[in-house]
Amino acid sequence: MNFVKHNLLSMLLIVFLVFVLFRVEQLKKPPEIEVIYETEVIEVKIAPDVLYREEITVVIEKYRDVGQLDKIVHFYNGFVNNMELTYLILGASHLYKIPPNVLFALIFAESNFKEGAVNGDGNKDGSADYGLLQLNSRVFKGYTKDQLMDRHLNLILGSKHLRQRYDQYGTFDEAIMYYNGFSQGAVKHQARVLSKERELDRAFNMSGLASALE
Repeated sequence: MNFVKHNLLSMLLIVFLVFVLFRVEQLKKPPEIEVIYETEVIEVKIAPDVLYREEITVVIEKYRDVGQLDKIVHFYNGFVNNMELTYLILGASHLYKIPPNVLFALIFAESNFKEGAVNGDGNKDGSADYGLLQLNSRVFKGYTKDQLMDRHLNLILGSKHLRQRYDQYGTFDEAIMYYNGFSQGAVKHQARVLSKERELDRAFNMSGLASALE
């Protein structure tokens, strides 16, 4: 009898241990979480095409081809505030194959379109920078101050100089950087000019000139 009792207790103990182990294993498993995915409809708005240096140049040449360059002059004159000067700058950009926004931005940054601008405070060699494109008296030492201040000659010399830098380095970004030589301020100069170019880009894109030809 005692033997039967002992066996029965042993079996009950084994069953209990199996049950406990089963519960422990269950507790080890992370609870199953029902994930509910919500579908969200997102409206994607595609921005209109934004034109930059090369594309803007193409648009301007189209206006030139159809004899409506006056509309382009009117746009740039909003920055220059001198119709004749605006025509001259566009002419120089066309002659030396410089994107208009590049040349306008360079003059914008150099002199703010002021023909009588003279600077030289930061020039350690005692030279001075004259006119629209701030031509340096040391670089252009074959010319007098009055000659460098003449807007026609200033535009020709400055535009030619920029084009030569482009032919040397292969990009207008680098041509702008080294326009004033290899000074420590070359990178800052480039950033200032490119900032002005972005300003012109934004204004051109907002003007509707590109879509008007379509």
